[in-house]
Amino acid sequence: LPPDVLHAAGKLLQAAADLSPGEPLDLRAAPNGSGQPLAVGPDRLPLEFDPHGQPIVPAGHVMVRVLGPVEIVGGQQPIDRRRSIELVTYLALHPDGVDDGRLRTALWPEGAPTQAAFNETVSRARRMLGLDLQGNHHLRHVDNRRYRVGPYVFTDAALLEASVGGDNWLDVLRLVRGLPFDGARGGYEWGYE
Repeated sequence: LPPDVLHAAGKLLQAAADLSPGEPLDLRAAPNGSGQPLAVGPDRLPLEFDPHGQPIVPAGHVMVRVLGPVEIVGGQQPIDRRRSIELVTYLALHPDGVDDGRLRTALWPEGAPTQAAFNETVSRARRMLGLDLQGNHHLRHVDNRRYRVGPYVFTDAALLEASVGGDNWLDVLRLVRGLPFDGARGGYEWGYE
């Protein structure tokens, strides 16, 4: 490698290996230099933050937070069952959808659920999430043997991935609350594979 690349790589490794505290981030600072906030959904609505740094999800949208404890923000009602939350999380992280075999294997690695248990998990998640701005269920009905969420459901992880190298890095950092799936009790084995 050329000497300048070796020097830059050495500086990068030195910074990565330094365990001393760095400069604290001021998350109350102006979000970015361009003045353009993070945008979500097909209508590219702005994702704003309250004074405590918590995201304000636009009406009719659902944000699945996985960068830290799993949390679903938005939707019609809070989902009250662990497996239904995990189902929404899994599908939000697989926006192209998955077939029922893959979904069952991911959510029930210890053995296939009964058809009634599977149907209730899906149905409860669909009811609790409610409808999007177009009047469609956020958790779509099975189409071509695939389960998927609609375009108004997004994840903090997808926002992070889309913002790498862009102007919205400070906004995205506000969404990070810890390690992915931090504190998840039971389930989410698929997230660690």
